[in-house]
Amino acid sequence: MQKQFRTVRDIEKGEEPTMHYFEECQYMTTAEREQALPMTAHITKCLCELCTRSAEARIVSDMRRFLLRNLLYMVKRQDLPYVNSTISSKAVANAHWRVENLREAGATLHMFLIAKLCEAEGLVAGELPHGAYGSAIRLLLWRSTRLGLSHLSKPALQNVRYWAQRTKKICAVILDHTGDNDQGPLGDTLRLVARIEDDGKLSK
Repeated sequence: MQKQFRTVRDIEKGEEPTMHYFEECQYMTTAEREQALPMTAHITKCLCELCTRSAEARIVSDMRRFLLRNLLYMVKRQDLPYVNSTISSKAVANAHWRVENLREAGATLHMFLIAKLCEAEGLVAGELPHGAYGSAIRLLLWRSTRLGLSHLSKPALQNVRYWAQRTKKICAVILDHTGDNDQGPLGDTLRLVARIEDDGKLSK
């Protein structure tokens, strides 16, 4: 049996490839990873490039991952496992309201932010990164249909097509296909986008 590894960018000679130990690890700050890894991967200290940078050099990455964790909580209504919750009770109450009213409150923005933060951090493995753009597309089209719109606005059409392109690119890297022939929600979403006319007219 052969194992195949894919990378999202070219690797320089002598550069050490790294991976996350489990999917939730991608959405943790440095301190949270240090707390979780001994319990999950039996690793007392990670020596990858990210974890060994100075605190100042890690601050932007930690801020992105902290925001990702909070956005995930708002979408999934549960915090990450393996970490002590630092999300306040007020944030929990707000998140409960937002989840109950997710589509009405603009969940498209939540999923788009998750997708962009994953992209900025170079996170493409796992279900969430390559599914976030697709979720944003589905929510935008669902909302447009519910409002009785027959056409997407020009900015909305541009966003939907950009999100579809990003989804295809990510799938091509990690799944070895573009999703066009996928029989699941991803394939259905991309086929819906392909049926939108150039003037934004939505298919029946």
